[in-house]
Amino acid sequence: MGDATDAMGLYYENNKIYVTGWKYGGSALVWTMDIDGSNQTIEELPGKFGEGQKIIVKNGDIYVGG
Repeated sequence: MGDATDAMGLYYENNKIYVTGWKYGGSALVWTMDIDGSNQTIEELPGKFGEGQKIIVKNGDIYVGG
């Protein structure tokens, strides 16, 4: 999932895995991938010194806290 990162939260829905965490330097991240690990994406969330700790997906919208 990239260099110098830390995964904190995990959510699974409809054969899709959602992981939230942070990377060194203080940026919160969301990783998404199919159940087999394919189609991986990484999204850096806005703001400084974020640490995405919790994640939930509702109606296709991703919510991250922390």
